[in-house]
Amino acid sequence: MTLSTLVRRNLLRKAGRTLLLVIAVTAAFLLFGLLSAVLRNFTASDTVEADRRLIVSNRVGFTQPLPIAYLERIRNVPGVAAASHSSILGGYFRERRNLFPVVATDPASYLSLYPELLLSSRERAAFIRDRSSILVGETLAERFGWKAGDSVPIRSTAGLQGEGQFAGTYRIAGIFTAADRSTGTGLALLHYEAFNTVREADRDTVGSILVLSGDPGANDDLAARIDAMFANSPHRTRTVTEQEFGRALIAQLGNITTIVAAVSGAGFFAILLIVASATATSVRERRTELAVLRTLGFPPGRIARMIFAEACAVTLLGGAIGMVLASAISRALRPLQNGLFARMEITQSAVVIAVLIMLAFAVLGSLAPIAQILRTPVSDALARRGA
Repeated sequence: MTLSTLVRRNLLRKAGRTLLLVIAVTAAFLLFGLLSAVLRNFTASDTVEADRRLIVSNRVGFTQPLPIAYLERIRNVPGVAAASHSSILGGYFRERRNLFPVVATDPASYLSLYPELLLSSRERAAFIRDRSSILVGETLAERFGWKAGDSVPIRSTAGLQGEGQFAGTYRIAGIFTAADRSTGTGLALLHYEAFNTVREADRDTVGSILVLSGDPGANDDLAARIDAMFANSPHRTRTVTEQEFGRALIAQLGNITTIVAAVSGAGFFAILLIVASATATSVRERRTELAVLRTLGFPPGRIARMIFAEACAVTLLGGAIGMVLASAISRALRPLQNGLFARMEITQSAVVIAVLIMLAFAVLGSLAPIAQILRTPVSDALARRGA
């Protein structure tokens, strides 16, 4: 009889217990997979340009504006390859429940900083030329059934960056897509000049200034020089990379890395106890059978491999199901919330870590039962048959 046959029959002997154990392991790795995908979503960058982009915001907080006059001064700083600006607003279509982000910006410079936003040269030219037009992402267009050339009414809510409101009917100059799935397309781009002329407060200010560094290796030095230039101004700046800016936003909700580690660690510790307890119970119920196998000449190493293989089968099966479910849920979440979860993905490194944890579960969960059964003399195990 082969090792795989023994393992299969032993696991199916108590099918209900095995099923519950697999479900428990599945839940733990489903949680781990989703948390690792969320962590990647808010910390990863998938484009070369993202490593070169810096964001200059108000040192008081990203919700506080900066004078747009800073833009030209920053463009003249050595090491700055290009610069633009953005103000993130909240807009809605017809009803307030139809919310989506609107970025008020300078079209030409903004699109040059974000080459991963794909659109035809005709659409680009039409958007730059017409101040009363907007550019919408593919996800947003699909959400409302918009097409290029449509005129749509849009009103604003309170903006994330920069005060003021806008309302009007805008012609869709084009619909942009993304070079990769990690770039959200659930937003609209609006001419800053069109917004600035109608805003109620903070006119001639922007939410942040976007900088393209000429040398990614000199990002820290460039950021320090930009901040030093405005160190004595009423609106001091804080310049960070695009990835650091995203992490700072999430940090306002808490340290996501610590949260992921704490929640995953607690779940894994509980599952480890369950695996160890279930394996020990299974071995204890079969101590007489295992003693008979040893009497028939089964070497201790083979018995140990059988017990370890049983624990391995449960953890690998449950872990694989959990990671597959986490991957499926991550894919389903990507297009939701206007691309907020566009970068959610189970990475190869997360899979490797998960497999190593599964094997660690099997090793740690089977060590005590293996030691117990091999330490018990065959005569004692057989004598307890009626126990």
